[in-house]
Amino acid sequence: MSGHSVAQTLEQALQIVRVGEDDFQSVSLVDTGGYPLYGGQILALALRAAAMTIEPDRRPHSLHGYFLRAGRLDAPVALHVDRDRDGRSFSARRVVALQDDKVIFSMVTSFTRGTGDFVLDAVPRLGRTYTEPPDKHRMLLLDLCEFTPRHQQGDRFFFPDHAEILPVGPLSDDWLTHTCAIAYMSDIGTGFGQLADPGIASTESSVSHSIWFHAPARADDGMTLEMWPSSAASGLGLYSGSVRDAAGNLILAIAQEQLIRSRRPAADAS
Repeated sequence: MSGHSVAQTLEQALQIVRVGEDDFQSVSLVDTGGYPLYGGQILALALRAAAMTIEPDRRPHSLHGYFLRAGRLDAPVALHVDRDRDGRSFSARRVVALQDDKVIFSMVTSFTRGTGDFVLDAVPRLGRTYTEPPDKHRMLLLDLCEFTPRHQQGDRFFFPDHAEILPVGPLSDDWLTHTCAIAYMSDIGTGFGQLADPGIASTESSVSHSIWFHAPARADDGMTLEMWPSSAASGLGLYSGSVRDAAGNLILAIAQEQLIRSRRPAADAS
């Protein structure tokens, strides 16, 4: 990769450098094996850039990102932050990620001091049980134990929608690195990964990704990602999900839109 290094650990993949008051640049990118940039890395870098313009006592409570163009591995990602507002309780930021002066990702995010102590967790837990051991492998600088492993049946590909995740390599102790690492993890797999609906041929590119941050956690303690389909219409599919720590505490709630390709009836498949 000319002029830009390849990340060997998740810690490296989450680093950015400041090149202006509100401008940043990626340090290294994740090798995707010939595919476009991993969206989870772009999202995590944008979150770090936004956080680096925020007072240190504020933490993110939500973000909403849009994948606009496929990112390339041969050039660094530039990040620009707009400081929309800093209020007494909340700070709002907009971030764009660019390559060759073209926006590949845009995001709005909000930070708060989060002083309340009321906790409610009504996010579904699907309570699935498995008879086979999880499928273990490494991808995108994450070690995965997939309870619903990827496989192929005929012309249909199935992807994980339930996995335990650990980062590759050690992580720094600061809260921002761990928050960005967990956000990075949240884009792995798909809530449509195990759906065997005969009307859906496949899921394709991600369109948008939303995260609600509920509690701090250490990414290197291991996270469990669980996802499920919510709806599909007009070429778009929406799925929901959660990221929990080893004790089952809710860390993130997520929602993502993906392009959905419908399966044409056999009589029309000419």
